[in-house]
Amino acid sequence: MKQLLKILKEKSIKRFLQYILGLMLNPERNTCPRIAKIFGIKHEKLYQILWKTGLSLFVFTKINLSIANYFSKIKGGWLIIDDTLMSKPFIKFLAGVYEVYNVVLGRPDRGLCLVVVAWSNGSVTIPLMFEFMYHKDLVGKDYKTKTEIAKPMILHLLGKISFKYILFDGHYSTIEMLKFLSKMRIFFFCKNCSQ
Repeated sequence: MKQLLKILKEKSIKRFLQYILGLMLNPERNTCPRIAKIFGIKHEKLYQILWKTGLSLFVFTKINLSIANYFSKIKGGWLIIDDTLMSKPFIKFLAGVYEVYNVVLGRPDRGLCLVVVAWSNGSVTIPLMFEFMYHKDLVGKDYKTKTEIAKPMILHLLGKISFKYILFDGHYSTIEMLKFLSKMRIFFFCKNCSQ
């Protein structure tokens, strides 16, 4: 974290820290305009620090891992693997948007699908990593299944965060995933299976 802050200019550090604090303090949906409102600044300033530096994803992964490690010392936890939909029903042209079944709405919806790995101890849940999942028709031979997306994230997190087991739903309980977890000696619980 100290190395990252050295890279940023003094004003950028202030904006970056405001963004981090805003994520933690904002009781509503976290967007740059809502976070900026907390501090009485223009949201463009937050966008600039996040996207012009290119540090946002790297930094948030590091920060979230640090926070999860802190909480894991207080109370042990587990990893959760699941996918989520970022609904984009009104966007006609955006790379990666396709029609997916939205379980909240109970019908098909247009959006971006993400496979997410989070750490939880039942009291605190912290997202650690995510990867976009694209429809076969959009990416052709580069298509990856949910299992193929989740496995590298699990490998990346091994040794970086302590967890008792991995929890996932039936969509991830493929033979490939079960063999992988057994080989890595990772305990897991999933719909219709457990080890």
